[in-house]
Amino acid sequence: MTRRQTLKLGTNAALSTMAAPLLDSRSAIPADEICFMSALDMIEAIRKKKLSSREVMEAHLDRSSV
Repeated sequence: MTRRQTLKLGTNAALSTMAAPLLDSRSAIPADEICFMSALDMIEAIRKKKLSSREVMEAHLDRSSV
């Protein structure tokens, strides 16, 4: 592993640790509601940072496993 890769790994880990509380404090939209939103509404919520693309994917994956 090069020095550059090590620094990049450390930086990514630090940023992830700092971002976790920010993600948890966001008001979450219930997964059931996400699954029935129109694509345009999802795009708007993602742009306004009310919803993340990860939350959309997880909601749909959870629903498909039921």
